[in-house]
Amino acid sequence: MRKMFQIMLLLGLLASLCYLLVSPAPKIDIYDDGAIIQEGDSYFSTSYRVENTKILAKDFSGTDTMISMEGGYTMDIQIDVKLASGQLRIVWITPDDRVHELKEGTHTLSLCEGKHRIKVIGSQADFELTYQTNI
Repeated sequence: MRKMFQIMLLLGLLASLCYLLVSPAPKIDIYDDGAIIQEGDSYFSTSYRVENTKILAKDFSGTDTMISMEGGYTMDIQIDVKLASGQLRIVWITPDDRVHELKEGTHTLSLCEGKHRIKVIGSQADFELTYQTNI
């Protein structure tokens, strides 16, 4: 009887794990700036790798802070994105919680004093993103 319970428990755990591995990431509203400006990040992805200034993701839903920095200078950032599927947004959040969309290309950011963040926000996104900064 006890062995049967252990087998049933193991099968239940395996079924739950399989479901998590094959179920797609939840859809989120990538334009909900109120949620985006929050400190901290939360995301789901079946594969998410950061290699220096490159992010590779599969089935990414949520937010992740790419860069967090204190201001007081001007910075150039070059962004290159290959989006295979889903939705993806890259934003710069200023110390006063204003959200500025950063499209692919080069951007010159005048960083006033305070904490600045650059975040990636996705909804079921498969993408490869590279960025270079110049201060």
